[in-house]
Parts: sequence; C-alpha cells; structure tokens
Amino acid sequence: MHPTSPGRLHRRTLADDVHVALRTAIVDGTRAAGERLTIDALARDLAVSATPVREALARLATEGLAVYEPLVGYRVAPPVDAKAVDRLMEARALVEPRVARLAAERRTEEDLDALAPGVLTAAGAEDGSAGRLAADRTFHAWVADCAHNPFLTDAQVQT
Repeated sequence: MHPTSPGRLHRRTLADDVHVALRTAIVDGTRAAGERLTIDALARDLAVSATPVREALARLATEGLAVYEPLVGYRVAPPVDAKAVDRLMEARALVEPRVARLAAERRTEEDLDALAPGVLTAAGAEDGSAGRLAADRTFHAWVADCAHNPFLTDAQVQT
C-alpha cells in the first residue's frame, strides 16, 4: 500500500462504543420494547456526554432498533414480526453469497489478520448470547469490509 493512501482505517469513537452498548442492551432484552431512551439518563449511566448518546440513538433509529418521536424522544422499537424477518433473510440470502465471493477475491493479508480476534471472541461466546450475536455481526461486517466496496459495507451495517 502506498504510504500516503488512506488504507483501511478503523477508528472507533465514543459514539461507536455507546452504540454497541445500547445495541447489545436492546438485542439481549435488557432494554424492553417501548422503553424510553432518554439522552441525559443514558449519558449518566454510561458516564459520557450527551453528544455520543445522541449520535448512537440516531444510528439505532436508522437500524430500526429505536424509534424517534418529535418532542418526546427515543424509545426502543417494537419487536420485528416474523414476516419482516423472513424478508430480511430473503434479502441477505441474495446478497451475502456475492459479498463473500468478492471478499474472497479482494481480501488482503491485513484483512485476514483482522479476522483472528473476532474468531476468538465468537469461539468463547455462548450460543444465543449477546456476545455471540455481536461476534456474528462483526464477522459479517468483516466479510463486507474485505469486499472493499463501501456500499456493501454500509448495506451490511443496515441489516
């Protein structure tokens, strides 16, 4: 890689950490459907300022895990119904094989090096646990990253 090329930088921000914490709490049921997600209370609980909480909640809303109500704030989104899950799986079944093929063709040694920690995390997590779900999501994001196509990476984040 050319020394001045940007390469594949993966910098995590505080908003990313807050997003992961809130996402995990929603997925594992710690935060129940319909529960209010107040910025001030979350900032206090997570010992961060309001800005990363605001950013994380906006991301959760775009992912369908939180709902924003003007003048009210955020709430945990209602559970996804079976029909929506079927449609999501249908879309992923069409896209993921092509993403995997591109990743296999385009991956670099640096990409492979980035995989090892995720595999170890997944191997140590209990089936169905929040840790396993997070590891699975990280793995699929890694595959999309290896395709070196930002549109596919963004699409993966949204599913």
